[in-house]
Amino acid sequence: MPFKRDYKRGDIRESVQDFFKVFSEKDFSVKIPPKTKYEIACYLFGQNQADTETYAYFKKSLLKILKFAIDKRDTETVNNVIKEGSLITDKNIDKLIDYAEEKGRTEFSDILKKHKEQLEFQNKPKNK
Repeated sequence: MPFKRDYKRGDIRESVQDFFKVFSEKDFSVKIPPKTKYEIACYLFGQNQADTETYAYFKKSLLKILKFAIDKRDTETVNNVIKEGSLITDKNIDKLIDYAEEKGRTEFSDILKKHKEQLEFQNKPKNK
């Protein structure tokens, strides 16, 4: 079992080193609290600093990260992911809409429903 820092106990020096490793080296395998990783990934994605590792982590953890963004009322991250174009799909968008509605975040469910309509239009078979 890998060593896990006790952030509540106050391993500040190690915590900062872990945070720096994730942020600067984009090493998302470092054992820090998931919400901290989500925050870093959202920041890097929003600043167009998402390299291959960050993008892979973002894609792998997409639903968790976007639920985190919805909880934080972070419309910027949700809009950035929608603009990216390939991460939110017709397969995962319903889960996000349901989550936003459960949390009473109508601004997010509205944004996601609008995007869902665009996805359905794009995926609609064209008549010949």
